[in-house]
Amino acid sequence: MLKTFLVLIIIYLLSRIFFRYIFPVIIRNFVNKAAQGMQGQFGEQQQQFQQYNRRPEGEVIIEKPAAKNSGKSRPHSSGDDDFVDYTEVK
Repeated sequence: MLKTFLVLIIIYLLSRIFFRYIFPVIIRNFVNKAAQGMQGQFGEQQQQFQQYNRRPEGEVIIEKPAAKNSGKSRPHSSGDDDFVDYTEVK
């Protein structure tokens, strides 16, 4: 009986020491590693965003798709404007 009581007291004291001193250190390390991983991902996204937006503020660039020659000659093909041939649907 006395032996069981002493074992329970020792287990209680060891668990109290563990949860008071060792457990917080383990959790802190885990949280720090997770935070560093998130910061790394955020930094990568920032770099990608900055590389994509290297244009000065207010500059507008209109990108036209490559012209596909289908063998037809388009009227008014001066190169600066687009001609749209509207057909009437009945």
